[in-house]
Amino acid sequence: MEFESVEEALEFLLDVNHQDNDMKVAVVNADGTRSDFKEATLEDYKESNREAVYALCDMLGLEKVYLDRWEAERVGEN
Repeated sequence: MEFESVEEALEFLLDVNHQDNDMKVAVVNADGTRSDFKEATLEDYKESNREAVYALCDMLGLEKVYLDRWEAERVGEN
C-alpha cells in the first residue's frame, strides 16, 4: 500500500474505518489469480490499518516506531 502524502494516508484511514464502510477484499486463488470479492474480516481491517500506519511512519521518518515493535515480537518480548 503506497500513498503520495500523509494527507492521503490519513484520508484512507478515516474512510476505511468509517462506521458505514463495507470494505471488500479480493479472494486470491491457489494459483495466485484473483476471482471474487468478499466482505472484509476484522483481520483484513487490522492489516489495512497496520499497512497505512507503517506508510505514515515511513513518510514521517519514524520507521523506528514499528521496527522496534517488530523486532520485539520477533524475539518474543511481546
